[in-house]
Amino acid sequence: MKKLYNSTKYAVAGFFHFIRNDRNGKTELVCAIIAICLGAYLNISSTEWGLVIICIGAVLAAEMFNHAIEKTCDHISPEHHKGIGIIKDVAASAVMMTVFMSLAICYVVFYSKIVARFFF
Repeated sequence: MKKLYNSTKYAVAGFFHFIRNDRNGKTELVCAIIAICLGAYLNISSTEWGLVIICIGAVLAAEMFNHAIEKTCDHISPEHHKGIGIIKDVAASAVMMTVFMSLAICYVVFYSKIVARFFF
């Protein structure tokens, strides 16, 4: 039980380190909060909630992996290195793809409800 407690404690500490130190992570957390508030306001379905929650988790997890990869690369090679730059670019691209996918899903979930609520 103590190992589980310590693992959880370290994971929570890692999450708060990420939120405090990663500018993109802060932005994505604010977007997640906005999506949650919008979902509550628009009374989205359980299926739509599932999609929104998956999107939030995927984007935050991708950004955390990117943050960890960048910190590891910076530790291994503090000076500019072309190969390290490619690694960091690919990790950032993974986040970008996750964000684009999430934006597309949120468009499908929210757009018609926003139009119906505010324009008709």
